[in-house]
Amino acid sequence: MSKEQPLVFSITPSFNAKQQTLHFIADMKRQSYKNLVVVIVDDGSSDGTAEAIAEQYPEVVVLSGTGSLWWSGSTNLGVEYACSKNADYILTVNNDLAIGRAYLQNLIDAAQKNPRALIGSTVVYESDPQKVWFAGAGFDYKCGEMQHVNGPLSQFKGKILPSDWLSGMGVLIPAEVFEKIGFYNAKDFPQYFGDSDFSLRAKLVGYRLLVSGSAVIRSDVESSWVHRQIKRPNARMFTDLLLSIRSPYQVKSRVAFYRLYWGKHWRSQLFKLYFWSMRGIYFRFSQAYIKKIIRR
Repeated sequence: MSKEQPLVFSITPSFNAKQQTLHFIADMKRQSYKNLVVVIVDDGSSDGTAEAIAEQYPEVVVLSGTGSLWWSGSTNLGVEYACSKNADYILTVNNDLAIGRAYLQNLIDAAQKNPRALIGSTVVYESDPQKVWFAGAGFDYKCGEMQHVNGPLSQFKGKILPSDWLSGMGVLIPAEVFEKIGFYNAKDFPQYFGDSDFSLRAKLVGYRLLVSGSAVIRSDVESSWVHRQIKRPNARMFTDLLLSIRSPYQVKSRVAFYRLYWGKHWRSQLFKLYFWSMRGIYFRFSQAYIKKIIRR
């Protein structure tokens, strides 16, 4: 194939999500863009994910993790494989997404019109596909939060939008970027912020960060880790919120990221986040736990 159809490797971590991963692979196999190698990094699953993929999709590459790689480590394993196979582009994409047939072609079109750029996806709500959850992002210095650009999907369709940082939930990356800046920082950002940190490092060496309004993916973002904890309240909720790797508000990762990218006032930004912006989360956690106790 010519460079008009560059070789793309999609990299997707998976852990004990067999059916979800099989649905995702089916979406990827239906893509109109065909010069694609699908790579699943199965990080120690015990639900038969690897075996099911081998049976139903033998052409899909399955790499085995140790069970402790998390998102960044799993993605690094896939990226290393893709680079060894002379990939032109690498697509980091999660397995909990619904993807249309023209999705990858739209990303490729945007990348070829915008060289030296990372191209992110427009993420819409599974419950309301006309409502955008992510179409670019910035830093909200009023509340210390990582801010998403959102709104009705019609507002973004057909547009290429700049972004201050990118989520890893569907990003097309020129393989050369990894040669220049290295892989994801799995030590400091094993689960969260590895994607935004990587995009910011790419930006520092001259790559643009863009979002395609035509490359749309659907995500059940309302079933995030935080939302699941609120539905199943327990006495460890507040500790897990601040300490668990699974939490987007883990203090260790937040401190490391804010020190790097929020400027000299990073401490005050963290204070705003934890003691001001998160009041709603604290309240919902408390209310859910109190209701659980009352029901007993």
